[in-house]
This record gives sequence, C-alpha cells and structure tokens, in this order.
Amino acid sequence: MLKLNAFGVRNLRSLEDTGLIELKPITILVGKNSAGKSTFARILPLLKQSSERRKQGPLLWFGRLVDFGSFDEAVSSFAGNRLIDFQFQFKGSFTTFQGRRSPRSDALSPGEQGSVDVTLQLGAEGEDGRTVLRALALDIFGVKIKITGATSKEPQVDIDGQPVRMPSNGRAFLAQGAILPVLRLLFRGEAAVSTVSDAAFFSTPQMERLGLARVRAAIGAFVHGNTLTERKDEIARRLPVASPNVLLEYCRSLAGVPDTWRTNMAASTSQTPKVLELQRALVVFNLESLLAELDDAILSFSAGVSYLEPLRATAQRYYRREEVSIEELDPKGLNTTFFLQGLSIRERDELNGWLISTFGFSLSVRTVGGHSSLNIEIEAMGHSRNMADVGLGYSQLVPVAIQLWASMRRRPIRSPLLTRSAVSSSQRALAPIVVVEQPELHLHPAYQAKLADVFAACVAKRDVGDESSRRLPLRIVAETHSPNLINRLGELVGEGALSADDVQVIVFESEFPNPATSIRIAKFDDKGILQNWPIGFFEY
Repeated sequence: MLKLNAFGVRNLRSLEDTGLIELKPITILVGKNSAGKSTFARILPLLKQSSERRKQGPLLWFGRLVDFGSFDEAVSSFAGNRLIDFQFQFKGSFTTFQGRRSPRSDALSPGEQGSVDVTLQLGAEGEDGRTVLRALALDIFGVKIKITGATSKEPQVDIDGQPVRMPSNGRAFLAQGAILPVLRLLFRGEAAVSTVSDAAFFSTPQMERLGLARVRAAIGAFVHGNTLTERKDEIARRLPVASPNVLLEYCRSLAGVPDTWRTNMAASTSQTPKVLELQRALVVFNLESLLAELDDAILSFSAGVSYLEPLRATAQRYYRREEVSIEELDPKGLNTTFFLQGLSIRERDELNGWLISTFGFSLSVRTVGGHSSLNIEIEAMGHSRNMADVGLGYSQLVPVAIQLWASMRRRPIRSPLLTRSAVSSSQRALAPIVVVEQPELHLHPAYQAKLADVFAACVAKRDVGDESSRRLPLRIVAETHSPNLINRLGELVGEGALSADDVQVIVFESEFPNPATSIRIAKFDDKGILQNWPIGFFEY
C-alpha cells in the first residue's frame, strides 16, 4: 500500500523551496511574522478542501478551510516562471492492478520498498487566470515519467526522456482527480461492442492499453519466440510495478510460466538491461492505474486533516439550538457547542475525564427552550460558569482540546470520499493530523507549557494489549510563537517522556530585502537540547 510520506512546495507565497518535509508525530513551526510558517501549515487544509469537491483545476485556492485567494495571489512574486510546484513522496508498494496484489510492502525492507516521487506543476491560463496543470513529473522506483499538457489538451507522455507512443486506434486525455490528473484512454469501436453479445462473452479479451506493444516486447525477451501473444498478455497482467530488486524476485517466483522464463530470470540481475526495460514497460502499461492510486493516496492523507485557525471564535452566552450531525469542528470552533451535543453520554464522560486530567476543567451543554449554553467547570473553582464569563483564553483553548481528543480516539474508518479504487477500507483508514495555528493564544505561560505535555500524551505509543493501540497514530502540526511550549518539549525529551525522534521544529527564516524564506529543521538530542537552532531566535 502506498502512503504519503513527505510533501513540499516551491514558489508558494514566500516559500521558494521547502524541500520534502516528513511530518513527525509532533511538528512545530516557528518564525517571524510573514516568514511563511502559516502558508506551510495551510497546505494541508488546502489539500483537504481541494479533494472534497469536484472542480475544473487541481486546487481550490478558496474554500471552507483556508483562503489563498487565487493562483496569481498564491504564486511567489520572485517566481520568474510563474509556476507553483507541489511535491509528494510516497513509500510502500502499489496494490491494485486488475484485481491482484503486488508484493506486500510490510514484508519488504525499507531499501526494497523504494519511493515514488511526484511533482505537480501548476500555472495560470486565460483571462480569468484559472489554475491549470503544466506538468506532472513522476519518479516511480527510479523510472522517470513526465506528463505535459492541460486537462483540455491531449497529453504528451515521456519516459526517461523518450516520448511514449500513443495507440494508433485510441486517444489519450487527462481527467481531473481529487488532486492529481488521471490518465484516460478511449479506443475506437469500444462503444459499438454490445455487452450482451456472444462476442462480448466468448471472445478473447482485448488488452487495449497504453504501452501494450512495449510490455509484450519486454516479456518476449524472457520467453521463447513462439510464445503466444495471449500468454504474454496474461503474464503482463500478473506482474507488479516495483523496484528492480522486488520485480526480479517476483518474476522468479511466478507460477505457471514457461521454462524459458524461469531460466532467463535466474540468469538475470536487478541491473540487467532486459529487467530494467521490463520495469519501464510495466510502468507505462499500468500508468492509468498508477495515477489513480497515487491520487487516492493523497486523498486518503488529506481526508484525515483537521484544521483550527489562529483566531478561534469567542464564546457566546447562548446558541440557537441546531439538531444537526457534527462530525468535525469548524476551523474557528464556531460549532463547538453543537459538536458536544452530538456526543453520546459515554463520549461526553470520556471527554470530560480527559479534560480534567490534562487541563483541569470539564464542559457541559445546557439547553433551555430553543437555546443552548456552553458551560465550563474549572476544577480549582468548584462550580460551573458560562463560557462567556471566563477568560478569553479558555474559549481559544477549548476547540484545540476537543479536536485533539476527537482525533486521538479516531479509529480506522472509511471516508466516503475514497470510492474510486479497489483498495480495501482497512488500507484506506484515515490517519489523523491536527493542524493548529497559535494554540497558545491568550494562555498563561504555564498553560502554554502544559500544551507540550498534552501533545506528548496524544502521540504516545500505546501498549499492544491496550484497546487504544488499535487506533491510528495522531500527528500534530502546530504553528507557534511560544518559547514556553518549545522549551517544555525539550524538557520532556530530556526526561524520557518523549522520544527525540518524535518531534521536530521547522524554523522559517527570511531576511530583508530578500522576500524568499529559507527553512531549517531543528531537532532535540537525547538530553532535550535543540540542535541546528538559530542563536538568539527568541531574543529582541
């Protein structure tokens, strides 16, 4: 199964080139104002809002979660080519090819799994400046594919710098997927074949796919010259797209193949030119399925994102009752009261137990007539009060706390968005990612430090026998200006309560008059001391 492992961007606002960034269980974003940290954080909700709706272009710059304006407002002022690149790196193996599976990725070593790198290059077109695809570059286990052409034009496909011949009896076009374009081929005469005719039921199935002649020739190099074309096609359907090492191992263990195939495979290595050509041919042959699965992996990744804005809504004294189902918090926390109303009694007790143990307060919703009020009971005070009557910091903290709890207890679920591929629901479980800007807003320094303890508890590994161990691991991305939060994370690492490998601090730096932002990644050592940290960062 493919999983999105890292992402990055080039020429998005002040971000010239972030490189590929892998999210740790805790990723902290810091930097001066307008340094680009919020832009980076909002890439995740941008992907989510873009994948939720059908659209003409790859991204929805303006939606229910974030507002980047338009392409012209999002592209960097220093980008001379007026292009924005989104980069994605995937780990694992492809899973869906004509109803059979490639080698299990969990049975392979990290070196054998390899990686798949994707660069989505966007530009603007027309008087309205709509966003269009300029190029899609793929590095699939070392095989380089480039697709150029907007979705309205016939694409040009190159493999390792050489053009791929399109079928003479077909036409290729690009359809817009969730984020990536999806390749489609139409062949002449397809519509004229009746699905209830004898020919449809009893004739030999026609392969009619991109790269068919090439994959037949590549397989023909390992079998006898008199091998039937149908036999080559049957072998092609059974072979996976994988790294040369994995492909060779799979070919050697393949059952029901000619003896010449076994002999030639046994005499080959992973760097034999014929093996490398077979790998390239299989990539082209399965390109339609590859693009669909890569797009589905991005969709699965982005569907697990929850986002909270830096300025959450202040508490109101009363809320007009709404009998609607609330599955996630609004980015501003506007629907916090209704989210709590939608919880079962058991869930509310579980939430309040967690809130008391971590923050020292509990929540309740009281309904009188057609109006509801959100009430908080602070452990030190001993009585309940309307949220509108306590400090502003609580109204900013409560949505963050609830979102962490809801995401932490999330079990593997199947998103209704993930319906296009044949990947099983267990494989498409949504790994939760909470993105929050300025979680420390209006909080006392002691509470800011307390957030670090809560973050560490949320991402802590569970015991195998614990029921919660079946829940998916939570990742937190927090943009902050709080030295107290960062210092406390270091203390937790030094105390052994948090692994140094589970936290990173991404520093966004810019120097006037250069508008471009540079990025450095700081990490804690085992003693909790930040490495690669800019001297005097929090000084003035």
